[in-house]
Amino acid sequence: MKSSTGVRDLPADKWLINDVFHELRSMLSAILSSVELIEMYAVKPDSGGRISRQAGSIKLQVMELEFQLQNVKVIQDMLNASQVTHRGHFNIVHMLEQLVADERYTHIFPSRVTFDMNDEREMAFADEQLLRHTVLNVAWCLNRNAAPGAAPEIRFAVQEDHFEMTGVLPAPVHASLDQRMCRLIGYLAELQGGGFELNEQEGLLAVKIPV
Repeated sequence: MKSSTGVRDLPADKWLINDVFHELRSMLSAILSSVELIEMYAVKPDSGGRISRQAGSIKLQVMELEFQLQNVKVIQDMLNASQVTHRGHFNIVHMLEQLVADERYTHIFPSRVTFDMNDEREMAFADEQLLRHTVLNVAWCLNRNAAPGAAPEIRFAVQEDHFEMTGVLPAPVHASLDQRMCRLIGYLAELQGGGFELNEQEGLLAVKIPV
């Protein structure tokens, strides 16, 4: 069963921002726990490795915190009806490659990322920041909903007049996907003149944005 979600339902979804704040609280709790462990390890000999691991965990949490704070801004702009797009020309292939390789988001992107690009369509005309944030939300949603040990996949494609991103979970996920976060992805896609489709039985998320 396919379903589409988009702009019309979002302003009435009062729980969406609560979900994001729940994620923020979870990250802050994880950061605090890591700090407490570092303090405990600091008084023990030969704890350098464990301290380094906890410091690395803090770094990842802070990076994801920055990403989720951007979601808060997007939702606030949505509720205020003040979100606008700023379109310009940029190399979409270069942008995607850099985003996937960015160490801030290594833990968000799945290990399987594939590119199916038209060499003649590397230059895009779109809102680069909104597109980047849409990609990050899809990657985060896949990462969050994948079953233990599963390997989700993201596929990027630039065709004649649009950019298409497909997220694939390796097994049917039924009702386990976070519907409210999917609505945020749908809002971001529609804001850019595109669309979003979810096929839970096949474990597929698809975003299509004109470029």
